[in-house]
Amino acid sequence: IDFFSYPVVVLTQNLKGRHVDWCSGATKKEILNKLAKGEYQSVAFMGHGTRQRFAAGDVVVSGEDIIKKGIKKKSGELMQYTCGRKEKGPSLREALLLNPEKGHSFNRIVTPMECYAYMIYDLLKTVTERK
Repeated sequence: IDFFSYPVVVLTQNLKGRHVDWCSGATKKEILNKLAKGEYQSVAFMGHGTRQRFAAGDVVVSGEDIIKKGIKKKSGELMQYTCGRKEKGPSLREALLLNPEKGHSFNRIVTPMECYAYMIYDLLKTVTERK
């Protein structure tokens, strides 16, 4: 999903006036360190996960990890292109965002094609809103 998602996600975010730093295969440490720096207000996760966790390049990053590290909540949105099954613990949205309603996530198990379809939908919506 990573390879095919790059142009769609970057174009969508650029149209929204955001700069994108793409980090394929980032480790848990790299993700938590980038989030802690505070320069990012919006975040996208792609790949395997649930509402509470994201599979980084080495191990899982959870909402609990974000809270334990004391990462300041973001004013932007979370675009979570992973499965959305609910598990115990704080969701990534609750841990990361001032307003957990901002952005998108699924609430069920999804296929890579469903994730990609939503990315295309978000791009088209962004383009039409600019007119």
